[in-house]
Amino acid sequence: MVQTGRVYAIFFLMAFVFYADVESGLESHPFYDIPSLIEVTCSGKRLSTATDIMSISLFTKRNNLVVCFINIAKRQCSTDSQDFVSCIVDNTNTRRTEARTLVTDLKFGMFREYGCNITAVDTLEKTVKIVSWSLVVKGESKCIIV
Repeated sequence: MVQTGRVYAIFFLMAFVFYADVESGLESHPFYDIPSLIEVTCSGKRLSTATDIMSISLFTKRNNLVVCFINIAKRQCSTDSQDFVSCIVDNTNTRRTEARTLVTDLKFGMFREYGCNITAVDTLEKTVKIVSWSLVVKGESKCIIV
């Protein structure tokens, strides 16, 4: 019985370390301090240094529309949406690779949920992992007509 307890304790600590290491890499902020333009960014910059990213997918959660997809091996950034997107691909440190979109159509009080999936290789454990985050973006600016 003592050995089983130790196994559970070790498993619990390993799970805790894994989740503690996966701080969200999905963020939003006003684009150049313009409250009506919100930039949503997904990157692996907060992942472990033993992580090599293979792909990043940024999407809307409501309809699962892929806003931006990055294939790092091919240095390819693609989109099927009408949104403004940009990609930064960093071959020397793939964790600094970023998928971005500019949200221009959220009126005051409206919201949209975004998701991000990162497929990566843990170079220490020699395993492939998928990390997922979600984020609710809310329209903050009021349009005043004079």
